[in-house]
Amino acid sequence: MIKFPVLYEDNDILVFDKPSGLVVDRSETQKDKNNTLEGLLEENRGIFGIEEGLERMGIVHRLDKETSGVLIIAKNERSLKSLRNQFKKRKVKKFYFALVNGRVGEDKFNVDAPIGRNPRNRMRFSVHKEGKEAYTEFEKVKEKSLDDHIYTLLKVNPHTGRTHQIRVHLAAAGFPVVSDPLYAPARIYNENIKRFKRLMLHAGRIEFKHPNGGAPVSFESKLPKQFEIGR
Repeated sequence: MIKFPVLYEDNDILVFDKPSGLVVDRSETQKDKNNTLEGLLEENRGIFGIEEGLERMGIVHRLDKETSGVLIIAKNERSLKSLRNQFKKRKVKKFYFALVNGRVGEDKFNVDAPIGRNPRNRMRFSVHKEGKEAYTEFEKVKEKSLDDHIYTLLKVNPHTGRTHQIRVHLAAAGFPVVSDPLYAPARIYNENIKRFKRLMLHAGRIEFKHPNGGAPVSFESKLPKQFEIGR
């Protein structure tokens, strides 16, 4: 059985509390079933009641390997189509928490900047004019000074769903996510990783219409203790 919490389950959807470190999709470089959510769902398809032959085992969206939090799985074709349509039309609201480096002066700010693959490094993404539309809202929650380094906790609402969007937009704004190996400068990353052993990004809440009946639903994942810098 899957070793992490099921936040909610009915005949149409599963809501998982994804741990940091778990890869969502199988790929050519990640073939070990036990190391991916997709493989674990396939192994336990009967237990969870996931329809046979469902594309990606019903995975509708994804989180980066090191990002934790709420992840939605469709159990049947009808639910998969409904949820994909909601994501496509930007009807799904997602809220994250990000711990970033530095003092954020504004209580609220946004980044409206296109994102595409970094032409100098195809493994990364960057803000550039030839990228796709990307818009993210940020709200300051609190800040804390630890060992002469200032960290700020932000609540994040991405309106679009570009790969690495939150990480890229925060790096472009001068506030890289703590322990981000791709977008934080090497010196800062090396300092971060001494205290924070994971990427400090968490999917805290998701809101959408239930695929069976259309009622508004919302699911939350508790903020991991590593993020509680004010306590």
